[in-house]
Amino acid sequence: MPDVTGLTQAEATSRIDAAGFTLGAVHVAIDDSCAFIGVVMGQSPAAGTHASPGTAVSITIGKRPKFCSP
Repeated sequence: MPDVTGLTQAEATSRIDAAGFTLGAVHVAIDDSCAFIGVVMGQSPAAGTHASPGTAVSITIGKRPKFCSP
């Protein structure tokens, strides 16, 4: 399983596809760390996990909380 943390949804999808997997659910979550705004902050299965070809990979995209600076 490739590590797609920090990539945009489009970049993550491309990397997931290239590795023989498919994009699963796409979630959005508040990123209180403000480190992953608009990019992948989590994935399931986790990076490095061995999985069968075609396995769906769900990703979570970070959303800006009210207290982050633009």
